[in-house]
Amino acid sequence: MNGQDARDGACALDPARRAAFVRELMRALTAHCPGSRVELRGSLARGTADPYSDIDLAWTVPGDRFDDCLAAVREVLEAVRPLDSLRTDPESRNSRERRLVFAAFRGLPLFWRVDPEIVASPAADGRGHVAEHGDDWSPYASALANAVAATKAFVLTCMPTGRCHRTVSWPAPSRSSPGPSRTPSGTASR
Repeated sequence: MNGQDARDGACALDPARRAAFVRELMRALTAHCPGSRVELRGSLARGTADPYSDIDLAWTVPGDRFDDCLAAVREVLEAVRPLDSLRTDPESRNSRERRLVFAAFRGLPLFWRVDPEIVASPAADGRGHVAEHGDDWSPYASALANAVAATKAFVLTCMPTGRCHRTVSWPAPSRSSPGPSRTPSGTASR
């Protein structure tokens, strides 16, 4: 999210704003590849989404256009809105039937990561389009995704009730270990 969006209030978790963004994404993907279709998946499709829900899409493309569509994903998505990051799921990286990517867009909440799964129908022949250099899954991208998920869980669980209690259990001090122990507040004690 850039500073300008934060100042003008555009970063609000407004479901109507997210829905308009999703429609724009779906139009752009479908327009790029005639004969393809884009479907909403996940909580948005089920009608169980909350303001923090990500955007899961399935983009089904003709098998003979699979490589072309994979090669154009970055360009098509950036035509809708500039990307902050685009990563390829390592488990589907070389699949000839499907590829899952994760896109974070500049100026949008991190919660609204877009996860388009590109599916070939029928499965594509040939060697395949290898994920571009720089699209590797990184420990940093993984850590950020986990932090976003943890933040969402905290907000949805603790904020509505104002009650979020954590039980901290500390191991009993060992007699063989004379060093300082830590109290639940984090201060050292002897």
